[in-house]
Amino acid sequence: MNPPSRRLQGAHPARAVELARTLPLEVTLVGGKGFSAVELRQAQDTVVAWLRTRPEAATMSAGPAKVSA
Repeated sequence: MNPPSRRLQGAHPARAVELARTLPLEVTLVGGKGFSAVELRQAQDTVVAWLRTRPEAATMSAGPAKVSA
Protein backbone atom coordinates (compact mmCIF):
# COMPACT_ATOMS: atom_id res chain seq x y z
CA MET A 1 0.00 0.00 0.00
CA ASN A 2 1.38 3.42 -0.93
CA PRO A 3 0.99 6.46 1.31
CA PRO A 4 -1.27 9.31 0.25
CA SER A 5 0.48 11.95 -1.83
CA ARG A 6 1.37 15.43 -0.59
CA ARG A 7 -0.53 17.80 -2.86
CA LEU A 8 -1.75 21.18 -1.74
CA GLN A 9 -5.09 22.04 -3.35
CA GLY A 10 -6.75 25.35 -2.60
CA ALA A 11 -6.26 27.49 0.47
CA HIS A 12 -5.31 25.76 3.73
CA PRO A 13 -4.78 26.95 7.28
CA ALA A 14 -1.10 27.68 7.83
CA ARG A 15 -1.03 25.27 10.80
CA ALA A 16 -2.35 22.41 8.61
CA VAL A 17 0.40 23.03 6.05
CA GLU A 18 3.02 23.29 8.81
CA LEU A 19 1.94 19.99 10.37
CA ALA A 20 1.72 18.20 7.01
CA ARG A 21 5.30 19.17 6.23
CA THR A 22 6.51 17.45 9.42
CA LEU A 23 5.04 14.07 8.51
CA PRO A 24 7.36 11.33 7.21
CA LEU A 25 4.97 10.46 4.38
CA GLU A 26 3.18 12.16 1.55
CA VAL A 27 0.02 14.07 2.48
CA THR A 28 -2.85 15.43 0.40
CA LEU A 29 -4.46 18.60 1.72
CA VAL A 30 -7.81 19.41 0.11
CA GLY A 31 -9.55 22.64 1.10
CA GLY A 32 -13.06 23.93 0.74
CA LYS A 33 -14.74 20.55 0.23
CA GLY A 34 -16.70 20.09 3.43
CA PHE A 35 -15.85 16.44 4.11
CA SER A 36 -18.49 14.30 5.80
CA ALA A 37 -17.75 12.46 9.03
CA VAL A 38 -17.79 9.19 7.07
CA GLU A 39 -15.23 10.50 4.56
CA LEU A 40 -12.96 11.73 7.35
CA ARG A 41 -13.19 8.37 9.15
CA GLN A 42 -12.39 6.49 5.91
CA ALA A 43 -9.35 8.70 5.30
CA GLN A 44 -8.15 8.19 8.87
CA ASP A 45 -8.63 4.43 8.62
CA THR A 46 -6.65 4.33 5.35
CA VAL A 47 -3.72 6.24 6.84
CA VAL A 48 -3.73 4.24 10.08
CA ALA A 49 -3.79 0.96 8.12
CA TRP A 50 -0.81 2.13 6.04
CA LEU A 51 1.08 3.29 9.13
CA ARG A 52 0.58 -0.09 10.77
CA THR A 53 2.53 -1.66 7.90
CA ARG A 54 5.56 0.50 8.72
CA PRO A 55 8.13 -0.97 11.13
CA GLU A 56 8.98 2.49 12.51
CA ALA A 57 5.34 2.87 13.60
CA ALA A 58 5.06 -0.56 15.26
CA THR A 59 4.20 0.90 18.67
CA MET A 60 1.81 3.63 17.53
CA SER A 61 -1.78 3.96 18.60
CA ALA A 62 -4.58 6.04 17.11
CA GLY A 63 -7.85 7.36 18.37
CA PRO A 64 -10.40 10.02 17.59
CA ALA A 65 -8.88 13.27 16.37
CA LYS A 66 -9.18 16.19 18.78
CA VAL A 67 -10.30 19.36 17.06
CA SER A 68 -9.79 22.66 18.81
CA ALA A 69 -12.12 25.56 18.12
